[in-house]
Amino acid sequence: MTNKTLPAQLATQACDFHNPTINLEDVAWGLSRISRYNGGGWYLRYSAAHAVASSLAGTTHLKHMQNSTYTVAQHSVLLFKYGVRNGWSDDALWFALMHDAPEVIYGDITKATQEFDKEFFSEFFQGLPAPELESIQESTQQRYAPINVAVLEGLGCEPLSRSDYKTVMEADRRIVADEFEAFGWGWPEGFDKPEPLGLLDDIEPLTCGQAHDLYARTAMAQQERMESKANG
Repeated sequence: MTNKTLPAQLATQACDFHNPTINLEDVAWGLSRISRYNGGGWYLRYSAAHAVASSLAGTTHLKHMQNSTYTVAQHSVLLFKYGVRNGWSDDALWFALMHDAPEVIYGDITKATQEFDKEFFSEFFQGLPAPELESIQESTQQRYAPINVAVLEGLGCEPLSRSDYKTVMEADRRIVADEFEAFGWGWPEGFDKPEPLGLLDDIEPLTCGQAHDLYARTAMAQQERMESKANG
């Protein structure tokens, strides 16, 4: 985990996006510095605490919140821990840790942005015949697919069974309910609220350094566990 090739590539804009060189340290470093929900997670809690803070302890807590965030790295580790508790396969657990790794290259794209993307192209090109419209929609929605595949394969993600993939993606959808509750957010009107995973107590503000260490430690332990099984 010492060959930090990806940050240098990105800094010089020399990254081969179809065949990126990436390792666990790249992922741990990058995901621990990418906030879920564009950094908005703890804002309501911070604002509320700031309004009533009067003690030194409260002030110390506020400073921690002010210097912390909820990162994609934490999100991935929580998904992994949920999988461990529920007996997921090793491949599914590794995918849970790595499923957002491509965001190290192109960043976190919020669900609202993805939905707007679909809506925009549907409206902007609505005069086109249906087959052509569907082709445009598919191309825009899948434009990151080559990066996703290259990164995940490079990190040792094996092709998942349909069942394992659906299990991880369903948990990834449901964890949003836990995150919203932790942040004190109401659920958006017009959207069905999924059943939370029960991870509310595990969601807390962390600094980038804390998130990095948590992710790196978890990923390395799982990697060693998988290698040990493979070697008998």
